[in-house]
Amino acid sequence: MNRRKLFLAIILTCFLIMGCIEYEISPTEISVSNGNSFTLDIVIDRCITIPVVGAQFCTSTDDVYGVGFDLNYDSSKIQFQSITLNGGVLQGDSVITAFRNSSTENGKLVVGISKNGQVSGEDVYGKIATITFQAVGTGSTEITFSDPHMLDSTGDPYVGLFNWAILKTGLVTVN
Repeated sequence: MNRRKLFLAIILTCFLIMGCIEYEISPTEISVSNGNSFTLDIVIDRCITIPVVGAQFCTSTDDVYGVGFDLNYDSSKIQFQSITLNGGVLQGDSVITAFRNSSTENGKLVVGISKNGQVSGEDVYGKIATITFQAVGTGSTEITFSDPHMLDSTGDPYVGLFNWAILKTGLVTVN
């Protein structure tokens, strides 16, 4: 029993030292008709909950200057239309870049959101962007994150010592 408590204490200490950011797609599942457009919110959560012990651990995100990530999906089912920051947490003097990588069979959307100029970062958690897709083929596609980055106002990586992030997936079904 004592070994189990010691192991749990070591794991929890690692979470506190490393920090953790969660990238989420909201809603996590959506069903749309072929030909229709739909939106998905990209959400960052800086707190994780350990269900076994009921403890919540949060990473400070009070100086975020830029966020970047890739979204991967089946381009025969959905196609990227646009991205906006309306209602997102990185607003004001922010610049957004999003482009499709058309050299791959599956869709890949590369996204970068950054403050502009020599300004302080912001406290970032919650919705950061809304992405509009159009349904173009029946079936289902998983939307996954890859290559997450978060930088502070000095250009240094932000997500703890090991740049660790939890990347949650979304599922789109086209009818």
